[in-house]
Amino acid sequence: MTPTATTPLHPDVLARIERITKAVADEFGILVESLYDPQRGTAYVSRARYLAMAVIRESTHLTLTEIGEHFGGRNYATVMFGCRIIADLKDKTPERQAHWKLLTSL
Repeated sequence: MTPTATTPLHPDVLARIERITKAVADEFGILVESLYDPQRGTAYVSRARYLAMAVIRESTHLTLTEIGEHFGGRNYATVMFGCRIIADLKDKTPERQAHWKLLTSL
């Protein structure tokens, strides 16, 4: 399944997004396509999607709206909510901090 972003993305940005989404999907044991599904899916898939959105937000110049468009046409508020959820979780343990650093370096 191809992302639904309406704004053309620079090839370097698109490559980074693809690396991030693949790494997150692999970590969660889900299909990359699940991250782009316009349906919510399970809480597990939503958490993975939020993580991918937050890493992309941190690692690129994309706006919340552009990230939301890329992930199945989601609203900017959904991206903002997901980024807040992940921000609250990422510093809870050293393992999560290390995982965050690894993902943002992709």
